Amino acid sequence: GMDVFTIESIINSGVKGVISAGFGKGYQNQIVTELLYKATLKGIKVVRCPRISRCHINSDGEYDKKYGFLTSNGLSPQKSSILLSTALAHTEKMDDLIRIFEEY
Repeated sequence: GMDVFTIESIINSGVKGVISAGFGKGYQNQIVTELLYKATLKGIKVVRCPRISRCHINSDGEYDKKYGFLTSNGLSPQKSSILLSTALAHTEKMDDLIRIFEEY
């Protein structure tokens, strides 16, 4: 339900990471997906999470690789935010971040 202005403002604010709590297993509508993809092109890490609790999501190879998204696996958006913040304090390498989200 976020509008384009809000997402663009977040992207242009200088953040290092964004948590996207999407529908079902964390998917967003196409407009939001494209805006978040633009964020990844600027080096912002985007983590795809489900809004619902107790939902384990796996990386969708085509989708996540195409857009450069990380996945939360079994973490809620709140826990993903904490993990991403902590991880980004140590590394911005995508391979390291993928490993961290898979491990924790």
